[in-house]
Amino acid sequence: MTDIKKHLPAILSCIRFGVFRSDPLEVMKSELRQLLPASYGIVAAGHVANKRQQQSALLDLIIYDTTIPVSSTALDETVIDIAQVLLVVVLVDKLDRSALASSLQRVASVKTLTLTQEKSTKKASVWRKLQPLGAVIFNRLVDAASDCSGAWDANDRSATFSIGPNGSAWTACG
Repeated sequence: MTDIKKHLPAILSCIRFGVFRSDPLEVMKSELRQLLPASYGIVAAGHVANKRQQQSALLDLIIYDTTIPVSSTALDETVIDIAQVLLVVVLVDKLDRSALASSLQRVASVKTLTLTQEKSTKKASVWRKLQPLGAVIFNRLVDAASDCSGAWDANDRSATFSIGPNGSAWTACG
């Protein structure tokens, strides 16, 4: 059963600690495959596309729902239809202001695809309206705001950013 709300904490924990290993994408993909039910699909280094064949920027990790039927937007197995996507992840070694801007642009490239989707006549839950979720996971914080400095330790070096439909960014500092 695909329930991103239920599985999100475990997914983020797995990704966060996978960043510190060599070949992190393959390690994370393998660990997530063991952690998640078969209804989840996982792509390392892929794109998201919509019905109009518009594609996102390259994303390090895409987690999607394989039970949702889609049109044939995928050109290959690394291009996932936006209707299926639950979470996109961008990995960064050193996060400074420039890397943050670049990472958020990559996540935003997925969010802009949702703006071009046809409006559904069904009322979607608030949780579904936020999807796909976007996360930026990093090893080291180099240029932090003063209220976040010192809040990072070896066990929690991640921040999650969600881009809302109006383009705003939300930051969660650990």
